[in-house]
Amino acid sequence: MRPSDCTGKVEMRIRFAAVLLATCALVLASASNAEAAGPKQLRPARTPQVFAIGASLDLPVIPAKVIRVIDGDNVEVDARPWPGTTKRVSVRLQEFDAPELDADCEAERAAARNAKEALNTFLGGPGAQVVIAGVRRGSFAGRVVAQVVAGRRDASQAMLEAGHGRVYVKKKRKGRCEGDFWYRQFLWQRY
Repeated sequence: MRPSDCTGKVEMRIRFAAVLLATCALVLASASNAEAAGPKQLRPARTPQVFAIGASLDLPVIPAKVIRVIDGDNVEVDARPWPGTTKRVSVRLQEFDAPELDADCEAERAAARNAKEALNTFLGGPGAQVVIAGVRRGSFAGRVVAQVVAGRRDASQAMLEAGHGRVYVKKKRKGRCEGDFWYRQFLWQRY
């Protein structure tokens, strides 16, 4: 190894350290300026309060119009993330799991139809205005997971309180009919 090679590497490390120190100094300076300016308003005054299962009230919210209810825990909306822009997207209700429409047994399919109708009624049907918050990418292409709020009330919470599902647990259910969760927990009570 030639001495000139070592010198170049040392100079590069020194430059990197200088840039890192300058960046840290800028970050600290901006943080102290922000503290001196006083407390920040986290959300605009007109933002509706969002009551959710485990979500905070300072999430960004996106107004949306309901296009259709897909099933008991999925809804298709036209979201307006900024003025003049509309994006049609399928939204899965955050932290809520409803019975499946394509279940193997009629009892769960009936519960799924009831859940779909309950969600449609709660949201106000097609054309109703809702708010989505806490948007994150879902496990299926084109779908997001978010909080859906109608009339200042969280759809997941309302569906849970009405007994149309359970809190979502990221586990695959073993079976869908007799002997599985839906049958044991509430289907036998409702039919």
